[in-house]
Amino acid sequence: MGRQRLATEQLVDRWEARREVKNLMGRMTQAILHKEESDFVARFWSKRNDVSLGVNAGWYLGVEAVRAYYAAIATRTDLSDEILRRRFPALMPAAGRALGQFDLRPLSSEIVEVAGDGQTAKGMWSYQGSDIRMTKKGPLSYWTIGVYAVDFIQEGGQWHIWHMLELLDIDCPCGEKWWQEPLQRSDEIGFKELGNPVLPPPTIQMELHHLWSLENGQHTMPECPAPYESFSDTFSYGYGEVQ
Repeated sequence: MGRQRLATEQLVDRWEARREVKNLMGRMTQAILHKEESDFVARFWSKRNDVSLGVNAGWYLGVEAVRAYYAAIATRTDLSDEILRRRFPALMPAAGRALGQFDLRPLSSEIVEVAGDGQTAKGMWSYQGSDIRMTKKGPLSYWTIGVYAVDFIQEGGQWHIWHMLELLDIDCPCGEKWWQEPLQRSDEIGFKELGNPVLPPPTIQMELHHLWSLENGQHTMPECPAPYESFSDTFSYGYGEVQ
């Protein structure tokens, strides 16, 4: 679709929409950094029944499934915090929540398109992150490379996430080679309660995306946003179109 000439007011509206969408993603990644997943749905997501979150292992469909996904992350954060408070009691009184947990995801390679009718928008971002996790092996640092591909919708004058793909290409302990199996480490005393990361199973379990490996190579990436007039004129990052 070719770009049409827009009146000044239309250009300003579109610029403001782009700013709000970019700020929404920035606020979300800051919330991830501060481990505030417990209220993600209320803060960032649409309340529509057809919201969806796609991750490497499949699809979470509907508000309750998406809320359960983030609630599981928040529960693990709280357990990690409790373990650290028991392990280092002298440090904890002055410490805030989620001490020692750090998940930085600086967004880059930004592509944002706002629909001509101003009701929806699409965005795509890459990130190379640093993630300090509490595991049964003790605290471990990871480096991550992933992509966000998002459909946004305007509700009540505010922008919200409608469909989101949150896909990882690399998730590897720092100092190790991403194409090799992780090093074998012994469980740390006091951290065994953490076990393996426990997330609710996706509503639709499937390999939506896989980590890079020498055998698999790079997975096909989501389609980049392109100019569009209304959502019926474009593709969706939601379940049913991305398979």
